[in-house]
Amino acid sequence: MWAYAQKCHPKLKWLETVEAQEDNNLSFNQATTLINKHGDKLAGLFGMTSVATPASAEAVTKAKLCGKVAVVGLATPNAMKPYVNADCVKSVVLWNPVDLGYAATYVMRAVVDGSLKPGATSVDAGKLGKLNVVNGSEILLGSPFIFTKQNIKDFDF
Repeated sequence: MWAYAQKCHPKLKWLETVEAQEDNNLSFNQATTLINKHGDKLAGLFGMTSVATPASAEAVTKAKLCGKVAVVGLATPNAMKPYVNADCVKSVVLWNPVDLGYAATYVMRAVVDGSLKPGATSVDAGKLGKLNVVNGSEILLGSPFIFTKQNIKDFDF
């Protein structure tokens, strides 16, 4: 993430990295601490877990900084609906579980019928096209799904 930010956003100033693990209270407290510590210098928070992102959005909401401090990251749509619908978060990313299940079924079928051979670099996944095989056994689904105010209502998980 840091290498990507340096390449694509060279003027981005990274203020601090904190760890919040998969703990909602710790995530909220860490986000609140960053908001209080960095004040107007803080333009955004990156949530790197499905717990940290909604907790960061809640901290921004409670601090009345929606629209001033951006929150981006990955999370489930149900956890983010209140923040996306309130325009406090523009979008959130996560793998689409329908696509993930669809890909897993195609890969399993390819293994069972023998069309996915050891050393293969891709596997056909129907409507998803060819998916890359990396490290000999990992299948890459592709880009994550972006949940927005327009589509988040269509998901319930």
